[in-house]
Parts: sequence; C-alpha cells; structure tokens
Amino acid sequence: MDENRKSYIQEFCCIFMSRWLYPILGLIVNTMLGGLYAFSLYYPSLQKAFNLEAVAPLALAYSLATLFFAIGMIPGGVLFDKKGPKIGIILGAILIIVGYALGFSIKDMPWSSACYIYWIGLGVLAGLGIGFAYAVPGPTAIKWFPERPGAATGVAVLGFGIGAAFSTPLITYFISTVGPFTTFLYMGLIYGIVMIICGALMKLPPPDFKPPVTVPVTTPPTGVKVGEAIRDKRFYFLWLSYVFAAFAGLMIIGNAAPIVREGGAAAGFPAAEVALIIPTFVFVTSIFNAIGRPFWGSVLDKVGPWKAMQLNYITAAIVLVILSLVYRINPWFAFVAVITYLCYGGVLAMYPSATAIYFGRLHLGKIYGILFTAWGVAGLTGGMSGAMIRDITGSYFLSFYVAMILSLIAAAMAAIGARLKAKPKPS
Repeated sequence: MDENRKSYIQEFCCIFMSRWLYPILGLIVNTMLGGLYAFSLYYPSLQKAFNLEAVAPLALAYSLATLFFAIGMIPGGVLFDKKGPKIGIILGAILIIVGYALGFSIKDMPWSSACYIYWIGLGVLAGLGIGFAYAVPGPTAIKWFPERPGAATGVAVLGFGIGAAFSTPLITYFISTVGPFTTFLYMGLIYGIVMIICGALMKLPPPDFKPPVTVPVTTPPTGVKVGEAIRDKRFYFLWLSYVFAAFAGLMIIGNAAPIVREGGAAAGFPAAEVALIIPTFVFVTSIFNAIGRPFWGSVLDKVGPWKAMQLNYITAAIVLVILSLVYRINPWFAFVAVITYLCYGGVLAMYPSATAIYFGRLHLGKIYGILFTAWGVAGLTGGMSGAMIRDITGSYFLSFYVAMILSLIAAAMAAIGARLKAKPKPS
C-alpha cells in the first residue's frame, strides 16, 4: 500500500513538474525580452556620445519597440496557433540579435544619419522580435494549465517584469567598460542565445491533454473564431481598458532613468549620487513589476477578470496622485513607485487570461495578438508623451496626472465590460 502510494505520488510529481517546465521556460524567455524595460539606462551615455540635449529622440526607439512589439504579436500569434511555440521564439531571437547589432554599427556615425539605423534596429527590428517571441509563453502556459490560467500566465510573464533586474547590472557594467554601442552588441547576443535554447525546448500539450488535478477548468479547450471575437463588444472594452491602463506603467518605465534624475535634482542630490541611484531604482522596481504578474493573475483567478482589472486600475490611479505629491527621491517616493510597478505588472498577466476565459483556447494566439495592439498603442503614446511633456514643460510632473486620468478611464471601461454578456450565436 505504501509502495503504491509512493509510486502514485512520484508519478503525479513527475507530471506536475513536467508541465511547470514550460511556464518556467517562458519565464526565462520573457526575462530576456524584458530587457526593454531597462532601455532608458542607455540614454545618458547616448546623449553624451551624440551631444544631445533632448531625451525624446532617444526615447523614440523605445516607443517604436513597444509599437512593433504589438504589431509582431499578430503574426506571432498566427504562427503560434499554426506551428507551435518553437519557431516564434527562435525567429524573435534572430530579429533581436540583428537589431542590436545595428545599434552597435552606429558607433562612429553622426546622429543625423545614425538616428535612422538606431530607430530601425533597436525600435522596429527589436520590437518585432520581442512580439514574435512574446506571443508564445503566455498562451503556452494557459494550454498547460487550463484550470489556473491567471497563475500560470503570471509565472510565464513574470520574466518580462523581472527582465530589467536581470539586464540592469549587465547594461550598467558594460556601458562603464566598453560604452553603449558595444553594450548593444553584447546584450543582443545574450538575449538571442538564451532565447534560442529555450525555444528549442518549448512544446505544447497533446490535444487530449487533461490537467492532473480536480480543479474546474475555466478556459474552454474550444473557442470562438477570430471574426466572432472581434464582433463581441467585450473585446473592445478589453482593448480600451488595456490601452488606457498600460499607458501609466509604460510612461514611467520608458522614462525611468530621467524621471529619477529629475527627482534627484529636485531633492538636491548631486548628479553623481543620482547616477548611482538609477540602476538600483530600475532593479528594485522591476522586481515589483514581476511580482505583480502572478499576484494579479491569482486575484483574477479568484474574483474574475473585470473585478481584478477595476481593483488594479483604481489602486494605480490613487498611487499616481500620491507619486506626484512626493516627487522627490526619498523613501516615500520609492515606496509609492514600487506599488505603481506592482499594479502595472498585473496588466500583462490579466489580459491573456481574460482572453482565454471569454473566447476560449483554440485561437488564443491570434485573438490575444490582436488584443495586444492596445499595449503597442499605449507604449507609443505613453513613452513618447512622457518624454514630450518633459521636453516642453521641463518636468515629468504633469505626466503623472495624465496617467492617473487614463487609469480611471480604464477602470470605467472594465466596469462597463463587466455588464456585457457574450454575443449569442445565431440559431
């Protein structure tokens, strides 16, 4: 009896651990992709190298990367649904390597000609690569864990949040030793090689797969077609709430280094001390960004998508108001900033799960790829708007209030979405 029980437990553990391998592989892939959140670390050295005063031209690469990240999610989702997880990750890795290599190639060019290669390589190509690869981990985790979509997706996308924590010390070290251009080459190779290894190990469960637990499955294995999903009113309220909610987080993350530099100057810190604070700030906040993903994913599993979204966005709006009032480098600023990142981290965990719950798992890659264009719009408008407000007014202060208003609009969109029913199928 004891031997049989032991054998059963061992078999169960093997099955359980084997399916957890794929969210973990997804976590590693997303950790490489999440280096995007540390991109603002390059700005000071690039401003010096090209003798630039404005931040916006440099931030445009980040904004383009977020836009083409979202665009790449659409063909990436189609590729995932048709060919599985391997090709999208490997193709994404190649695009990222090429894009960062182009960043290295502008080393001896004047900004007037280097800017176009910079925007194409580190914006367009790197963004497309991130999109192709990012289309894989979340849907793969949901297919392996149909009974716990929020938690499984949270683990997989946790890596994207923690990516800045992984990349920050490497980028900081490389920039201080070999400069920003060689750093682009090194980081592109690191990201790409790790992604190719993980992509080669990725796979989907068999079609008849059933989770080895008795928890009710909340994401149906079937699903509506893409055309049906985009005719469903809930899709549009998901998209609208997504774009407004993502704006706040992307505005701060995309301008993290100059925001902290401005706060340090307002608090009277010497520039040299602020330069040391910035990598620590990016590292710590990325940890909370990552924690927010499984946390809000678990909240979604308990209360449902719409309620989880409303809780997240109202919290974010309150925190952004407080952040504007303690806009200096002190413990209160740091405390409030990490809560902002905690809320934003949950955004990227809630929407793939909501898509699977409302539209099924069958065409999840395609449908979520289209929904994810909201994140691209938010990245383009959020990152660039923050930089433009700073360049026009001399401060990021007003950006916090813009982000707060949009967070409240996102909460309103989620409240309306919660009242909508599934579109009935024609008889």
